[in-house]
Parts: sequence; C-alpha cells; structure tokens
Amino acid sequence: MTDPSGGDKRRSLSTTERITEILRERITDGQIAPGAPIRQDAVAVELGASRIPVRDALARLAAEGLVVLSSNKTARARLLLQRDLEEVYEIRKALEMLAVSCSAERVSDAELEEIQRTRLMVETVRDDVRASLDADEVFHLTCYRAANLPTLLSLIEGFWRVTRVYRMTTWPQLSDSDKARAFREHRQIEEALRDRQPEVAKEVTRLHLQHTLDRLKASPHLFAPNNKATHKGQDES
Repeated sequence: MTDPSGGDKRRSLSTTERITEILRERITDGQIAPGAPIRQDAVAVELGASRIPVRDALARLAAEGLVVLSSNKTARARLLLQRDLEEVYEIRKALEMLAVSCSAERVSDAELEEIQRTRLMVETVRDDVRASLDADEVFHLTCYRAANLPTLLSLIEGFWRVTRVYRMTTWPQLSDSDKARAFREHRQIEEALRDRQPEVAKEVTRLHLQHTLDRLKASPHLFAPNNKATHKGQDES
C-alpha cells in the first residue's frame, strides 16, 4: 500500500475503521511481520489519529485473530506456530467442505459463470504473488458464496485472513508442477459444482487444503524455533 492515509474508500470510513483496514492489510500482506510489535503511539502519529481509535482498531484485529494483546497493552501481529497452523487448517477443512457441498446443491448458472471467470483469472496472474493470492481467494470465496450461508462465509473469510501472510511467504517457491496441481484442483472443484456433486466437491476441497498445509509445514522458517519461548514472548511483551 502506497498511501497510508487511505484512498477515496477509506475517507468515507470512521477513523477506527480506517486504521483497522490499514493495519489488517499490512498484517495479511506481511508488511508487519508475524510476531512484530505494533506500537500505538507510532501508528497514531503516522496516521494522524489519537491513541483511542488505534487502541480500538487493535482490539478489533485481536478479535479477528490477527493481533495478540498482552496484559500490559502491548500488541503484536499474531505469530502462528506449526501446531496453530495445523489447527487452523483442520477448521478450514470443516468449514470449507461444508460450504462447497452446499454450493454444489444451490449454485446458479450465473454463479457458475462467475466461478469460471475467477478460476481463469488465477491462472492469468500466476506470476504475480499478490495478484495470485487475491485471485485465488476470490475464486474460492465465490465458490462458497453460492451456498448462501453468510455466517459460514464470514467465518471462512476470517481464517483466510489469518493464513494469508504464510501463503504469501511460500507462494514464490511454488514450482510449476505445484501450480499445475493447484489449477487442476480448481478445475475439479468447478466441475463438481457444475455437475452438482457435493461429495466430489468436498473431497477435492479437502485435498486442496491439505496440499497447501503440507507445503507450509515443509517451510520451517515460517515458524518460531522455540515454541515455548515464542508463546512466552507474546504473552509478556
């Protein structure tokens, strides 16, 4: 993001909403690294605000699972340990398999056309990390939105935000065969929705998420070398 004060959209938001959106974007895109401190005074000065909306924004981000607040009010971008990431992906599997199976039963022809369009976009921007992640998220959420279960969709969106920075870190290391497999699984999800096959859609979605988790677990640099010390640091900082 090049304009920390925000664009036209942000000017229409409240100060707390604007700061929340800016910090959310910085955390999920890795501009604020996992585990890094977020200093209220510095954010307030940079964004031309008082500490109160910054504090409120951090509380919102903590509720979303993106920030950890300690007892002395220090904030840090949440650092997921490997076991945390495994738990998040087990939850994602359950939620997303439910969503995609419901979508297979309810998806409209117009929604199928949009799903196809977003799937093709993922392949078009494959060499741009940020654009690829954005397009990949749009494709999957479009698949799930067809279920017409807004509460479920909101939960799924939250877990996507929590894991985005980790996917962004590993995306540049994807081989051509990794990308080909992901694109093939996308096509299989679309075909299962088009053919109204909920069980097939669920299984392909499960495999797709497992492959992503396996790739993340194979990148130990993403995680703190000392799990106990990291938790201690996050609790006390």
